[in-house]
Amino acid sequence: MDFLETQVERMLSDRRPFDEIEDRIERMSVSDDKKAALWLLAWSGQAEWVRRRTVAEVLTPTVRRLSVLPQPEGEGGALRG
Repeated sequence: MDFLETQVERMLSDRRPFDEIEDRIERMSVSDDKKAALWLLAWSGQAEWVRRRTVAEVLTPTVRRLSVLPQPEGEGGALRG
Protein backbone atom coordinates (compact mmCIF):
# COMPACT_ATOMS: atom_id res chain seq x y z
CA MET A 1 0.00 0.00 0.00
CA ASP A 2 1.44 3.36 -0.95
CA PHE A 3 1.35 6.62 1.00
CA LEU A 4 -1.81 7.97 -0.68
CA GLU A 5 -3.73 4.76 -0.11
CA THR A 6 -2.63 4.89 3.51
CA GLN A 7 -3.98 8.45 3.79
CA VAL A 8 -7.37 7.40 2.43
CA GLU A 9 -7.43 4.33 4.69
CA ARG A 10 -6.59 6.51 7.69
CA MET A 11 -9.39 8.93 6.84
CA LEU A 12 -11.77 5.97 6.57
CA SER A 13 -10.70 4.57 9.93
CA ASP A 14 -11.13 8.06 11.44
CA ARG A 15 -14.69 8.02 10.00
CA ARG A 16 -14.16 11.21 8.04
CA PRO A 17 -17.16 12.22 5.89
CA PHE A 18 -17.02 10.88 2.34
CA ASP A 19 -17.14 14.35 0.78
CA GLU A 20 -14.09 15.34 2.85
CA ILE A 21 -12.18 12.29 1.62
CA GLU A 22 -13.35 12.97 -1.93
CA ASP A 23 -12.15 16.58 -1.74
CA ARG A 24 -8.77 15.43 -0.44
CA ILE A 25 -8.40 12.95 -3.28
CA GLU A 26 -9.33 15.62 -5.84
CA ARG A 27 -6.53 17.89 -4.55
CA MET A 28 -3.89 15.17 -4.88
CA SER A 29 -1.30 15.66 -7.61
CA VAL A 30 -1.67 12.25 -9.21
CA SER A 31 -3.08 10.86 -12.44
CA ASP A 32 -6.82 10.64 -12.99
CA ASP A 33 -6.50 6.85 -12.93
CA LYS A 34 -4.90 6.97 -9.48
CA LYS A 35 -7.58 9.39 -8.25
CA ALA A 36 -10.26 7.04 -9.56
CA ALA A 37 -8.68 4.10 -7.73
CA LEU A 38 -8.44 6.09 -4.50
CA TRP A 39 -12.04 7.24 -4.92
CA LEU A 40 -13.14 3.61 -5.31
CA LEU A 41 -11.20 2.72 -2.18
CA ALA A 42 -12.95 5.51 -0.28
CA TRP A 43 -16.35 4.57 -1.74
CA SER A 44 -15.92 0.91 -0.83
CA GLY A 45 -15.16 1.93 2.75
CA GLN A 46 -18.53 3.65 3.18
CA ALA A 47 -21.34 1.92 5.00
CA GLU A 48 -23.87 0.29 2.68
CA TRP A 49 -26.64 2.66 3.78
CA VAL A 50 -24.42 5.66 2.94
CA ARG A 51 -23.68 4.28 -0.54
CA ARG A 52 -27.37 3.56 -1.18
CA ARG A 53 -28.46 7.00 0.05
CA THR A 54 -25.84 8.73 -2.09
CA VAL A 55 -26.83 6.79 -5.20
CA ALA A 56 -30.51 7.57 -4.56
CA GLU A 57 -29.75 11.28 -4.12
CA VAL A 58 -27.76 11.39 -7.35
CA LEU A 59 -30.23 9.35 -9.40
CA THR A 60 -33.44 10.97 -8.20
CA PRO A 61 -33.09 14.13 -10.34
CA THR A 62 -32.14 11.97 -13.33
CA VAL A 63 -35.12 9.67 -12.90
CA ARG A 64 -37.44 12.66 -12.53
CA ARG A 65 -36.05 14.22 -15.72
CA LEU A 66 -36.38 10.96 -17.63
CA SER A 67 -39.93 10.38 -16.42
CA VAL A 68 -41.14 13.66 -17.94
CA LEU A 69 -39.55 13.02 -21.33
CA PRO A 70 -41.95 11.86 -24.01
CA GLN A 71 -41.57 8.14 -24.64
CA PRO A 72 -41.58 6.72 -28.16
CA GLU A 73 -44.71 4.71 -28.97
CA GLY A 74 -44.39 1.06 -28.09
CA GLU A 75 -41.62 1.68 -25.55
CA GLY A 76 -43.94 1.69 -22.55
CA GLY A 77 -41.73 4.16 -20.74
CA ALA A 78 -39.15 1.50 -19.92
CA LEU A 79 -35.59 2.68 -19.52
CA ARG A 80 -33.05 0.79 -21.55
CA GLY A 81 -29.37 0.42 -20.70
